[in-house]
Amino acid sequence: MNDLVYLIGFSGTGKSSVAKLIANALGGDFIDMDEEIESEYGQSISEIFQTKGEKWFRNEESKLLNNISVKSKCIISTGGGVPVKEQNMNLMLKTGYVICLDASVDNIVARLSILSDSNNKSNVRPKITNLSLEDISNFKSERANIYSRANFTINTNELTVEQVTNELLKSIGKFLNKLNVIKWQKIKDFCTSVENINNIYPVYVGSDLYEKLPEILEPYLIKRKMFLLADDGSKLYMRKIQKVFELNNIKTTTLVLNPGSNQSR
Repeated sequence: MNDLVYLIGFSGTGKSSVAKLIANALGGDFIDMDEEIESEYGQSISEIFQTKGEKWFRNEESKLLNNISVKSKCIISTGGGVPVKEQNMNLMLKTGYVICLDASVDNIVARLSILSDSNNKSNVRPKITNLSLEDISNFKSERANIYSRANFTINTNELTVEQVTNELLKSIGKFLNKLNVIKWQKIKDFCTSVENINNIYPVYVGSDLYEKLPEILEPYLIKRKMFLLADDGSKLYMRKIQKVFELNNIKTTTLVLNPGSNQSR
């Protein structure tokens, strides 16, 4: 399994907006599958449906998903119909963490109405354009069982995009922690992991473990920058540790604390 996060759900649930914010927060790459296909063929989704047909488009979605599934550290906004193909849904569940954004039919209709009245009209799915509230309700019900296979589902009705993002970051954090444990267990001298309400940490027992710090801390080194804190008793080892990080192109800032001093203020 890779550290990929797939957002699925009906059109109008906010997948693209939320995926962008999550990618920014985690330092990963944002991928909008619709935008990728539009960029590749120089047409909007509506135009592609009209000129090439839905079957062709669905096949292109599957090809693109296969290419994305081997990447890492990506947040992917999928088209609403991507999970309808069982092979697509199975692939997403196998290679990453699948989150479903849900909303009531009334909210979906209202959001799609805003989109169709704006300059983003080309982004409204052709298949749901001009559908009645009842039609969209039936269409959404047809996909309910498919969307229910997601690892996590969030109702976006009463939440802002920022609130949805914050809730999902908590869930994604737990998923990434599990992946980290799997990585840590492959490193020699791993003993156990300790978990608290906010995070999970590895425990290693061995000699000269400082040489393995870049490998152990890799999941946390998003910006390749590290702060090293020491007191008078441990500062002798600080330079050794600093050299290890420098050899791995990781910038360090050091600070020596006086024993017994309260420098947290």
